Amino acid sequence: MARLIADIIEETVKTQAKFDETHDLESLKSCEDIYLQLLDEIPDDPQLLFQIGTVYLQRGQWGASMPWFRRALDFWPDNPHVLSNLGCAERSLHRMDQCRDFFMRSLMVEEKGETLSNLASAYVNEDLPEEGLIYAKKAMELSPDHAKVKWNAALLLLENLEYASGFKLYDAGFLCGERAFRSYSQDRPDSVDVWRGEPVDTLVVWDEQGIGDRILATNLLRNLKASGLAKKVIFECHPRLENVFRRSFPWIDHFYPTSKKETIEWPKDHTLNAKSAVMSLSQFFWPEGFDRTPYLKPDPELVSKYRKEFESYGPGPYYAFAWKGGAPKTNTKYRSVKLGSFRPLIESGGTWISLQYHEEAAGKVERFRGDTNLPVYHCAGAQERDYDHTIAAVCAADHVVTVCNSLVHTCGALGVPCSVAVPKRRAWRYPRGEHFPWYGDHIVQFHQEADGDFDSVFARIADAISDHRTRPVAAQA
Repeated sequence: MARLIADIIEETVKTQAKFDETHDLESLKSCEDIYLQLLDEIPDDPQLLFQIGTVYLQRGQWGASMPWFRRALDFWPDNPHVLSNLGCAERSLHRMDQCRDFFMRSLMVEEKGETLSNLASAYVNEDLPEEGLIYAKKAMELSPDHAKVKWNAALLLLENLEYASGFKLYDAGFLCGERAFRSYSQDRPDSVDVWRGEPVDTLVVWDEQGIGDRILATNLLRNLKASGLAKKVIFECHPRLENVFRRSFPWIDHFYPTSKKETIEWPKDHTLNAKSAVMSLSQFFWPEGFDRTPYLKPDPELVSKYRKEFESYGPGPYYAFAWKGGAPKTNTKYRSVKLGSFRPLIESGGTWISLQYHEEAAGKVERFRGDTNLPVYHCAGAQERDYDHTIAAVCAADHVVTVCNSLVHTCGALGVPCSVAVPKRRAWRYPRGEHFPWYGDHIVQFHQEADGDFDSVFARIADAISDHRTRPVAAQA
């Protein structure tokens, strides 16, 4: 009987291990069902407890995984795999002190490149890149070909303003599921080679994940054009951004708004020599850096439409704003504030227009105006599918005040003045200092001096914007 159970666990573990490649949730559920049934036979088996916890970890149910790992530790107190998985769960719950403690305990038992990389990842977006790089570089020595090791090192290097080194490793994100990779042929593997910076006849470029990254990365298309390395460029983009990209990059030969589709037919109509993600262009063009001048062109008719809408609400100046950014995985907890946090700013003057893109935003703004009788309104264009509406609304404003979200990159690409409330725990896209290397000085960052203290940040923004009462260049065009 014991041998049979051991064989069942062994086979189920093999199936479970494939999840990281297949992401087959049904298969993972089958593994969970088998493990739970075996609990009636061997309720105190540490491997079984560990595997159940790992199922929840793989599924993204971090809190649910932890009791199983802790129970496994009762029997395996020094097992490095259990300790490391507990560290991963704690990291996903943003409990960094506990996370680092578990990784360190695992490393004391067994020094592995993967565990060192996990420990390094606990310093990503924590305003501690120098400390994280100590572990990341050691992980690179032990596991130089491990994709996750390279990815965590890339993020820390970028956060530490070591852009050339960070972007050279950034494509590791494709191999560990952090960036979306695209296929453009019926062959498997894809017969269209990844571009290595050589001259080609036809290069197909696909955009990044998230509106903000998509806008940020397309800055590099100008470098590509100037290089002359691709005689013809095809751009696969998100459908929400197709119109503005067509208007802004008319030299691109073909646009296909299919980046969200798994099956596409249009590659059959072209002879494709190479492919690249837009941000991957940075590894070839970073020595000359980003062009900091605006590069997106708004629809002038839409800009006029939204300016008239804003003027109907009351006198200027007109401030657009947003209070929430990101998702749980991308630190929305640190990147968001309460709508009420903007009250001192709104009371300082002007008419305030919400460009918060979440569906519940309009109702929140209406209730806030009813409770305070302050001149704050919501722009429905923020919820339009075509991002041209958000772009036009941004250009119709005199100034934008926002937390870290896609509006920052939109303003950067348009040349619209923007004040950004930046948390201490931030991604590499919000570097130290007032300004960005990839946008002009019209974007100003106001960093938290103490973790979680946005009140003083908004006080500094209030002082600063009182001196900025001019119309943005994009809106004047």
